[in-house]
Amino acid sequence: MKTRAVGFALTIAGVFLVLAPWLPQGLDLTDDGWHLANQQQLLMNGWKQEDPSACPMWLSDVVGAAWLRVAGMGLLEARIGWLVLACITAAISFLILSRDFPPASTAAALIAAALVIHSQGRLLIDYNVVPSLFLLAACGLLLMRGRGERASRPPMHVGRDARRVRAGRPLSSALTAFLSGVCIALAAAARLPCIIGVLLPWTIVALRRRDSLNAVLSNAGTLLTLGAIYVLTPYDPAIAETQKYWGPSHGVGSLMAAYSNHAIKVIVLAAVLVWMSMRRPAWIAGLGAAVVPLVLLWPSPTLVYGFALAGVAVVIAALVQAMRTRVVDRKMELLVLGLLAALAGCIGSNNGLSKMRYGLWLALPAAFLMLVERAQPRNRKAMWTAVAMLALIGGAVRWISPYRDADRLQLTAPIDHPRLRGIYTSRNRAAELESLLRELQKHVRPGDSMIAFGSIPMLHFLTATRPALGYAWPDFLSEEPLRARLDRSVPPAIVVEGITDPAAPQTRAFEEWRARNGYRVIWRGVGWVVWGRGLRIEN
Repeated sequence: MKTRAVGFALTIAGVFLVLAPWLPQGLDLTDDGWHLANQQQLLMNGWKQEDPSACPMWLSDVVGAAWLRVAGMGLLEARIGWLVLACITAAISFLILSRDFPPASTAAALIAAALVIHSQGRLLIDYNVVPSLFLLAACGLLLMRGRGERASRPPMHVGRDARRVRAGRPLSSALTAFLSGVCIALAAAARLPCIIGVLLPWTIVALRRRDSLNAVLSNAGTLLTLGAIYVLTPYDPAIAETQKYWGPSHGVGSLMAAYSNHAIKVIVLAAVLVWMSMRRPAWIAGLGAAVVPLVLLWPSPTLVYGFALAGVAVVIAALVQAMRTRVVDRKMELLVLGLLAALAGCIGSNNGLSKMRYGLWLALPAAFLMLVERAQPRNRKAMWTAVAMLALIGGAVRWISPYRDADRLQLTAPIDHPRLRGIYTSRNRAAELESLLRELQKHVRPGDSMIAFGSIPMLHFLTATRPALGYAWPDFLSEEPLRARLDRSVPPAIVVEGITDPAAPQTRAFEEWRARNGYRVIWRGVGWVVWGRGLRIEN
């Protein structure tokens, strides 16, 4: 028990130490801004989501907004919330895995997995990390039930106590099954496509060829919880409106093409890993050691994008090796359930299978541990070295790809704004943004309506303003819905325009609306224009 407690502490400390250094650098005005603006709107609107496109991710934004209310309304505070959530997720995974693997090895595998899972992407509480936490908890509850049932049998010679144990076991099993369904419902409320998680309990049924009643109880827990959330909270998935927003990029054909493309790459990479792990495990370590400097010296967007699939390939490789034994044991259940949970977390994404990495908190460390365990004793050090090299590649990928900002070595300039304290970006970008924010302070106050056009929804969060169109990112709308919202809206006093594509139909629609409503330039900076109605022009 003491060893497990030490491993638990090492896991949290290790994940914290490998992820915390990334928090201060980089500023993204688009995706990060959209999430933070939506979370801010929840706090302004009594937890009701104003942006219909964000409604299917309502609970993710609720968690983010609740954290902001507690920790403070700042970008660094929001990123600290992401780090806390990552540590909690790692801790839950440790509690699941350390039942079947040595605690110290489990901690090492989870720290390595953290660098692979978060090798790129946002550092925010969003619809990637929140559902992954809930799906992981669901897996833990389903696996907990299985372990309890295989524990020591009730003593047959103690009549009354034996009857009590037999009566208590079905009750405990039913409760954990129901709670797993509750967690799946929370994942679906955090990201609607995660409703596919209802297959998790049926996966256990397929693997064990029993427990169908508990699977039904789990699904009942999902339905009852979703119903309660819908009735008792402002949650509304707004599916019809969402389809208008996301458009053809999220159509079935586009999604299937992306998934198929990535699946082929994953299968090829997994086949290579299976062969090398069985015959030449030292080669994996050597290849990893060679890739780390290549990533740092010759940054490649293709490599960054492709590395997101590496974790999935490792899990597939471990699963192939496990299937060779033809025995379905608990470790096989860990891999299969963890892989399905990761798949549930990426369904509906137009980025293919790359977002599966966010849900690999169970399957990836389990895969690391199983590949090491199944290697010949003389090759286990080489396998651990390969795991370490994969983690280092993940760190190198994170280093070369700060999310939508300049080269990391240029991100040394602080930004003079209360909500950007502790955040560093490039010197020019910091100066330009500070000039814009100083100008906006003259014209808008917290709670005012404003339009931020040109992929700059972060301005709503920084100025504490409301999106006048109901969308914090209006140029992401297709032309027809954008024109409809512009025509229905009350023109705000201030409109901010970033860099736009003059040929885009959204830009033309916006310019026509702006001209009809008599907007004039009141300030112009590098990459920014502030338009106003009835205000004097400043040089």
